[in-house]
Amino acid sequence: MRHIPHTPPVPIVLQRAIDHGASNWDRFDAKDAVSGKLDTLQEGLCAYCQIRVDSDIGSHIEHLWPKHAHPAMTFQWDNLVLSCTHSDEIGIARLTGGVSCGHSDGKRRWPAYDPRFVLPTEADCERYFEYLASDGTVQPARELSAQDAARAAYTIDLLNLNCRRLCRLRKDMLEEGYRIIRELRSEGCDLAHFLECELSAINGRLRSFFTARQQHFQAFA
Repeated sequence: MRHIPHTPPVPIVLQRAIDHGASNWDRFDAKDAVSGKLDTLQEGLCAYCQIRVDSDIGSHIEHLWPKHAHPAMTFQWDNLVLSCTHSDEIGIARLTGGVSCGHSDGKRRWPAYDPRFVLPTEADCERYFEYLASDGTVQPARELSAQDAARAAYTIDLLNLNCRRLCRLRKDMLEEGYRIIRELRSEGCDLAHFLECELSAINGRLRSFFTARQQHFQAFA
């Protein structure tokens, strides 16, 4: 997870919906425009797991505060993020290692907002999590207080961030990154170029699992 600051202005399609008193999200016909704005804002990554939203499982617009429990926030700009897995791809995701993030079983059953949930709109959200190269899991960061560690654990469980699919992808990414770093340790310019590609946005898009890459590879930059 990484911080998502919802910078102004509010997308005009959302403001128009608010001005006209819209209340039914299913009838809102400008979702593609909102998705595009969120994609740019999030530099191409899922708000929760940080897989690329242009992956083969797609994406959907996620309400941080559930719209069924908080209808007044349905069209609120800073209540919207882009989360992985399009509704049509839930079955495929389940078969290939588990459904996570906004479509996870926990999040879909969530009755209302819970303050234990670490939001990607919190400026310090990244400090709650650390990513292990040994098995690709995400865990509460070791230096957290007991209360903050409980928030991190609750969020990981709610979003199913340690599903088999995500752990496999994170583990493979970190193993490959460390392998390349070992090979390039004596090639200063090549290593610097590799790390720049790993840790910088290219054409406005970051590489998947960007925070995990930062935690593991930044020290070599």
